[in-house]
Amino acid sequence: MESKMITKRIFLTISVIMFLVLFLFQFTGIVRRKYNDYESNSYKEATATSLTKSDEFQVLTNKTDVILSTNKYIVYIGDISDRYGNTVYQWCRLSKKNLMVYSDITQYHVSGWNRPEMVIVDSNYMDYDTQMDTLEEISDMGVNVTLCTLPEYDITRKNKRLMEYCGISNWARKITASGIRVFEDFLLGGEIWFTPENDPEGMYNNLNPVVPWYTTTTGTKTYMAAELSDEYENIDNEDQPSLIWRKRCKDSYVFCINGDFISDISGIGILSAILYESKDYDIYPVVDAQTFVVANFPYFSSENDNAIQKFYGKNTSGFTENVVWPDLSNLSTKLQTKMTFMAAPQLNYSDRKLPSVNELDYFFRLIREQRGEVGLTSSKARTDILIDKLEADKGFYRNYVGGYDFLSIRLKKDELKGMKNINNDILKDVKTYVTGSDEYVGSNLFSYYDDDKLLIESPVSAEKYNFSEDFKLRCINTALAYTNIDMDVWDIYFPTDEENLWNKYIKNVSSSVENLLKGSKNLTQCTVSELDKRVRELLSLNYSYRMDNSSLVVDIDGNQEISRFLYRSHKDEIESVVGGTFTRVEDGAYIITATEKRIEINFK
Repeated sequence: MESKMITKRIFLTISVIMFLVLFLFQFTGIVRRKYNDYESNSYKEATATSLTKSDEFQVLTNKTDVILSTNKYIVYIGDISDRYGNTVYQWCRLSKKNLMVYSDITQYHVSGWNRPEMVIVDSNYMDYDTQMDTLEEISDMGVNVTLCTLPEYDITRKNKRLMEYCGISNWARKITASGIRVFEDFLLGGEIWFTPENDPEGMYNNLNPVVPWYTTTTGTKTYMAAELSDEYENIDNEDQPSLIWRKRCKDSYVFCINGDFISDISGIGILSAILYESKDYDIYPVVDAQTFVVANFPYFSSENDNAIQKFYGKNTSGFTENVVWPDLSNLSTKLQTKMTFMAAPQLNYSDRKLPSVNELDYFFRLIREQRGEVGLTSSKARTDILIDKLEADKGFYRNYVGGYDFLSIRLKKDELKGMKNINNDILKDVKTYVTGSDEYVGSNLFSYYDDDKLLIESPVSAEKYNFSEDFKLRCINTALAYTNIDMDVWDIYFPTDEENLWNKYIKNVSSSVENLLKGSKNLTQCTVSELDKRVRELLSLNYSYRMDNSSLVVDIDGNQEISRFLYRSHKDEIESVVGGTFTRVEDGAYIITATEKRIEINFK
């Protein structure tokens, strides 16, 4: 076959096209580098705020002050210093309610003109043999009651009056549930069954409450029920043990919680859902944020190169650049989330191996392009001293990214107290302290560490999906339109066996986070500094609301410029918001962003 020669014209055309493609690639890279000001923190100006602890809403507990206040309020029969009382207090603090506390229900008398939204009763502070008259009188006066704990089984079954009040028809001794069912229109995220059928391999199911087997009468509504194990056969759904239910009285509701469900932060979501179920609609302040924290990444040191080479076949630099970063970048894109990276220049400060400057430049550019943020970490070898570690980090960062203002630092809880005594320039712009999910005890989510610095506690780990973590996050999301998940890659850089390697780790994290976030939709993606500002705005605001003809008018107080609310309704759909915007979360639930101090919500 006769070969054809390429003409000069074709050759020239091909050459020009190749040159243009090369130029465009090179030019794009040059532009990205030129305008990627990675040595500055783009979030510093955007998240600047003057809000401090002095601006925070204060829960009134003095009885006269509570009655005279325009804020709605809760009455709690119990002790706010124990775990149940702490949950009630945190819920009131975040939802802007005042709180009356009594250790004896007979001390409380319903006000004739300013009644509470709800009376919450810890049964440990009740004598149901002598105090049923008082409890029934409160309900008869049209006040909703929630029994956040139930009395012991023997007390309940012997008290027919209490059983009738709660709507209990039958009972049996305690059983260990094989799982729980959460029904529709209670927690945000919809109906979900944390049951063995949804975990056939038994990897995740750790929601197995030990509770009395109560079934409820007609006229009650069940929101959560226990799943029985296979040893109980031919049990109808309505005969499954009830965990949270509502009984209607003449002009009020009685809600019963059978189990230890409000002993930790999950309780704020349960109480929010219960209050919503007691009326046609509810509106309350929220954060509206989804945050993802990656601790100890990027890692800039080669101090454990031998182990990295052994297990991954690459040096630390190659492993970090070519394996870890692409997976994290893909995860961020897949989840459509912004990541905050608590970077680790090194983890052992006594080995005299300095961190890599080239790695710092490379990753700060990439993180900026991903709309991420870099924070500090206190991570170090046990023998290192925090003051010395931060001094070494200051020298490293200031020499090479001297204009980058770090706004957050991840700390161990036992390091928080000592931060008051550390005077280091690298901390001058830090306004947020973050603690890891491995230390979360379930009593709080955020609070002021001092007048200026905010403490944010990460409640859920990306590394260990299970049903209780999923349930906890759904409850937090219901109360605050908020999720905060963290992961710590420390162990990945110090592998000891094949079970502790990155490929298994990231596969588990990806699956875990996808499952955790199924219950939260349409939240705003935030870095830690963006979250900090939103939390301060939440803590600052106060509000009241009223129906005006067919519109809901919300009056907002506080020094914050922007306020956010969750509106939930059993029947109405929002058409417009004057003075703000709205986003539909799911059927009957909307996030409202208020840019004015008065907003008007109009319905279809």
